[in-house]
This record gives sequence, C-alpha cells and structure tokens, in this order.
Amino acid sequence: MVVNFSDKILVAISQHGRLAHWIHVPLENINPGTNGFHTLPDGEEDSLLPLPNLTATTLLGGHAPGHETINQLYARQIGSAIATKTPNEKRVLVVGLGLDRPQADRDTFFAILDLVLQCI
Repeated sequence: MVVNFSDKILVAISQHGRLAHWIHVPLENINPGTNGFHTLPDGEEDSLLPLPNLTATTLLGGHAPGHETINQLYARQIGSAIATKTPNEKRVLVVGLGLDRPQADRDTFFAILDLVLQCI
C-alpha cells in the first residue's frame, strides 16, 4: 500500500496483516549542491544499489535479529526508486514492514521491490 501526504510518502508492506518495523528515509537534501534534485548514477555504477546518501532510521520495532538490516535495505532501495523516478521529491519516506522473516534471498527481494514499484 502507498499513501501520499503533503509532507510524507507512506509505503506499507505486510504479510498476514502485521507491521512490525517502521523506518523513515528523508529524501530532501541527499545530494548537496543540486538544489534538492537527485542525480542519477553514472552508467558505470551499479544501478541496483540504493543511492549512497540515503539514510534509513528505525522509528519503531526492528529489534528481531536480522530484521533491522534487511528492512533498512528495503527502505533505502524504495527511497532510491522514488528519488530516481521523481528527482525533485523532498518529502520524507516512511516504510512500514511486516515480513514474517527477513527476506534476504534475491528473488524475494526483487519481487517485493517490483510490487512497490508498481504502486509508486
């Protein structure tokens, strides 16, 4: 689910109705000197990696072993997708995750990100 507010973008990814970890990713001023606009990575860089200046901070939850790291990766990757799609985006991204267990395998990771990209 994606809900847009005037100051925030809320993305919720849930399995079995749970949301156990909330993360925020500020999209404003991630590239100083570009007047709030994000620069796209060069063709030589790996475009599958999240933008290096994005920081994901846990707001609530995420204390289960292994969940915090992979969930922050999801949040940063979603933030990178939004920043790449709309370079002048300055709102804060809030991601709510409720995955049964950390989904670190490649196929699941890309499947979840594909679903989010279809919503934004």
